[in-house]
Amino acid sequence: MKKPAESLPVFRKSLPVQQEVAAMRPGKYRYRELTAMVYQREADAYRLLDKPAEAAASTDKRRRLWTIEAEPLIGVAADLAQCISLVGKGKDKLSDEEQAERQHYADEVLEILHEAQDRGYTAWAKVAEDDKFAPVRERAEFKKLTAVVKP
Repeated sequence: MKKPAESLPVFRKSLPVQQEVAAMRPGKYRYRELTAMVYQREADAYRLLDKPAEAAASTDKRRRLWTIEAEPLIGVAADLAQCISLVGKGKDKLSDEEQAERQHYADEVLEILHEAQDRGYTAWAKVAEDDKFAPVRERAEFKKLTAVVKP
């Protein structure tokens, strides 16, 4: 995405249309998937603009689209994990508020991964190797989830 600031109004304009179409046919996976893609692009734009709170909010809206499926939650968790390092980006020392925000996002990432596990997700090797999860990789809970795949 070359111009994230210019893309945001386009995403905001298309979301109500996507949501309306998805609401008309709630059982149609593809409509939810298309709405999720717009939320994902919106979150991508916010991350490129170093706006982690806004990116996390868009990612949370995307998360709420997936009430049964496990696989999409992995992408949601990965995108939220990318918000962690944006909080206080470039600072030598984080404020207490920034540390708390990072902790909140990390906790949320692990909650989403547990939700995916509860729904039957099993491809933990991919998650363990995905660089997007670097901000939570050293957490004991993450290691426990992904240890399922190790011999």
